[in-house]
Amino acid sequence: MLKERFAALNRKDQQTLLIAAPIVALLIIWLAIVNPQLERHQKLTQQLERKQADLAWMQQAAMSLNSQQSNAPNALAAGSLRQEATQAFTRQKISINRIQSNQENELSMWADQVSFDQLLTVLGSLNTRGITLDQIQLNPTTAGRVNVRLTLTTGS
Repeated sequence: MLKERFAALNRKDQQTLLIAAPIVALLIIWLAIVNPQLERHQKLTQQLERKQADLAWMQQAAMSLNSQQSNAPNALAAGSLRQEATQAFTRQKISINRIQSNQENELSMWADQVSFDQLLTVLGSLNTRGITLDQIQLNPTTAGRVNVRLTLTTGS
């Protein structure tokens, strides 16, 4: 049936059809299969480059944090863990409900109705003194205030 239709065409139309048909077939293959795969490959390559850049930044930040922590002064040089923590909370006018020494280098503290911003300030101050936050439990009470239970440790 197709051969008959092709034979019915004049010579010029037959030549045009013989040239155009493979070109159209290649164009359809390109648009339907190859081009979408190339676009997907390009998107994945860009995503991989972004992830690699993120990884490099995170590794650099981790090294920076590690060096800052190793350069942090020892909290016990200026006093005991209990004294350092109590002074830091007092400077921010945070009232401690309960303090419990778990081990020589570990201290648990409880406080109610603490301003979250003040708590972050205290924790940052303690971190610069070589005292790290091991555990924290926050329970929101009112806007910007929390009940907090935390455990602090030193590297010693």
